[in-house]
Amino acid sequence: MDKLACHQRDLVNLLYEIIAYTFYRRNELGKFFILTGSGANGKSTYLDMIRTLLGSKNISSLDVSELDQRFKTGELAGKLANIGDDISDSYIKDTSILKKLVTGEAVTAERKGLDPFMFENYSKLLFSANSIPRLGKGSDTKALNRRMVIVPFNATFSPKDPDYKPYIKYDLRQENAIKYLIVKSIEALHRILENNGFTKSELADRELEKYEYENNPILGFFDDLEETDYLNQPTKDVYKLYTEYCLRNGLNSVSNISFSRQITSHFNLTSKSSRVNGKVIRIYIKEEE
Repeated sequence: MDKLACHQRDLVNLLYEIIAYTFYRRNELGKFFILTGSGANGKSTYLDMIRTLLGSKNISSLDVSELDQRFKTGELAGKLANIGDDISDSYIKDTSILKKLVTGEAVTAERKGLDPFMFENYSKLLFSANSIPRLGKGSDTKALNRRMVIVPFNATFSPKDPDYKPYIKYDLRQENAIKYLIVKSIEALHRILENNGFTKSELADRELEKYEYENNPILGFFDDLEETDYLNQPTKDVYKLYTEYCLRNGLNSVSNISFSRQITSHFNLTSKSSRVNGKVIRIYIKEEE
């Protein structure tokens, strides 16, 4: 596990905690996990360890885009984990079912030829991806990002390594390896419950910040501005600058209302009425601390 995490202790702890969380048949911590990185970096080996530990009967394998499909959602019922390998990077607009599954709220599911049923999901959602899909829209995106843990796999495993083991996957399926993994995961579960959450990883936090920036054109837009471009400026003029920015960069713009909500949230701004040249207009100002 040390080598998978490039010997970053906080990331090692997080990797064990993710496995430990699958033992816990409740979902109030409300987190799902996306493993990122390209090449021979150990993602597949890590997920194979989890599959071996939990057993195939306790795992489903849905892509994030399949979670709300009519006859797919029910596949999570009674499972300990859903492991989606190399998920699609297609934009997923409606994330309402995903949020309910992550937080363990009751959802309605169907199986072919049977009556619909309700279940409270405790299956933990794990995905691997080279490129993470954009999830949700507007305030939904921000809410979902709080639930997401992006785990970077930056290690490189090469035949040139002196300790390279091409059959490591099979070694890790042996009884002694599984017993060790169980012991470390139980320790990690105690840590989660004592801390009411997962170990904070600087690398994971950085990956989430990068994802948020790349998938929110509002953040990129404000990165190009000086404070004088928006402070004490009419709200409609700032929104116009934003739509022009999106047009230049081939991005989809959000509505004026959503734009206003997001910038007041991200940049500690608010709007107020002001009289300019005899007209009352709304302008952006810094929100008082």
